[in-house]
Amino acid sequence: EYIRFLQQSNQKLKQENLSLRMAVQKSKSL
Repeated sequence: EYIRFLQQSNQKLKQENLSLRMAVQKSKSL
């Protein structure tokens, strides 16, 4: 169970990281 929870939180972190990178790229292009 705990490992599954870690995997889920890791996926969430990856998604947040991707959205942050996209936001940074957008701000750089402006």
